[in-house]
Parts: sequence; C-alpha cells; structure tokens
Amino acid sequence: MPLTVTQDDLDNACHKGFLRVFHRLSLPLAARLEAFWSQQKDIRKPALLFTGHSAGGAIASLLYAHMETRTTDSHLTKLARRFSCLHCITFGSPPISLRPLSRRSGSSSLFISVLNQGDPVVKADKAFLNNMLQIPISTPALFHSADILGLDERLHQPSQVPPLDTPRDKGFINHTGATIFRPPVRRLFVNSGTLLLIYEKKRHGVQRRPSELCVSIVKNEYLDRIPPGWRWTMHGMAVYKQRIHILASELG
Repeated sequence: MPLTVTQDDLDNACHKGFLRVFHRLSLPLAARLEAFWSQQKDIRKPALLFTGHSAGGAIASLLYAHMETRTTDSHLTKLARRFSCLHCITFGSPPISLRPLSRRSGSSSLFISVLNQGDPVVKADKAFLNNMLQIPISTPALFHSADILGLDERLHQPSQVPPLDTPRDKGFINHTGATIFRPPVRRLFVNSGTLLLIYEKKRHGVQRRPSELCVSIVKNEYLDRIPPGWRWTMHGMAVYKQRIHILASELG
C-alpha cells in the first residue's frame, strides 16, 4: 500500500495512523458524495470544502490532497471533477507527512492551515514532543513576539533566518540568560498547506493594555524555531474561533 495519498507524491510518506483512517473513510465518503449528487437538481457545480480541527484537520488534509490530484484513479478523484473547485481549511492540525502534501499544478483552490502560537499539537512530531516534555508544557510564553526571530520583520525574508547549524540552535535563552530548551533541528513530519500563524504581539511601553493579535504566513522552519511556552488551552477550537473573530472584526 502506498505511504501517501497521491500517485504524483510517491516519494513522500504520511503518518500511518492518519493514513489508515484516510483509507477507512474514502469509500464511505465517496458513497455520501454520490448520494448528494443523486439528489442534486441544480446543474451548477458547487465547491467542496474540507475542514477539521486537530486530528480532524489532518484527515481533511489527506482527503483534500487525494481528491485534488489528477494522476490518481479512485472513486473520490472521479467525483472531484463534479465540483467547481476543492478547498481545505484546518485548525490546529498536527504535522502528517515527511514533506508538505503536494498540490496540483495550477490549482486555484485554497489549502490553509491555521495555527495558534503556543498550540503544542501543531508541532506534535514524536521527537519534538519528547524533547519538549523536558520543560512544563503549560508554562506561559517566556518571550515577547519580537523575540521570535524578529517575526514581524523576518517572516517573509528567509535569508535573514540563522542557518540551522548555527550556535543559536543549541538552546533558547530566557530573560535570565539561561539556556532552557533545545528543540530538535528538524522534525520528521511537517505541516502542509499555507501556514497562517496567529500570535500575540505585546504592546511595548503601554501599561495594562491587552496584547495585539497578529497573523502571518510562515514556513515549517519558522515553526521549529519558535521558543517554548506551550499551553494546551491554545489548542481548543473555541480559542481558534474567538481569535479569528477578533482578527476579522479588526480587518473590518
């Protein structure tokens, strides 16, 4: 059995637990979509959106990537042609593949993974979590957002990111100057889609004002470099919903 979900991505490999669920859901989903089309009287093609939170987001990503391909023949890929477009938006989804899941060249579909800074599940690779457990997971963030490698200024300037083998990777330094944590340089599995990181930006010089919520597009290497401060409360779907609502209201 292939270790991925598309024929054009055979040199990739997915988490076997999520892959097993994907195979179990494929035929039932195809049957549900067939039933949907049998009741359709409108000739216009609708769009199909895959979405999910946490492990549900991982499965949604696999189903989307499979249906998006044009090189794999299955019940789902045949049904995909009946839709005008396919989209996938996930929240707090864990990493699931050795490389980001491939997308069809020229596709106009959306593949977005929304991630909260501080959500431990979005970096839930086995080696990373084993190392992370050396410090309390529920500790508050020890760094201001400005310390996250100059996140605001550098997210879209990869050349300014320190190389992976520089001394900076030997540990993160807290406000006392002590090295407190050394994450692995690279995770085995990575996240897929366009990664949108929601993070708090401290209002420097302003007393008793709440932190400002910001969102930026990041790459997997940035996720690996963000300092600790993991809080399980950041993984809840209610928190994602609240933060997205705040960001949407600020954008008008």
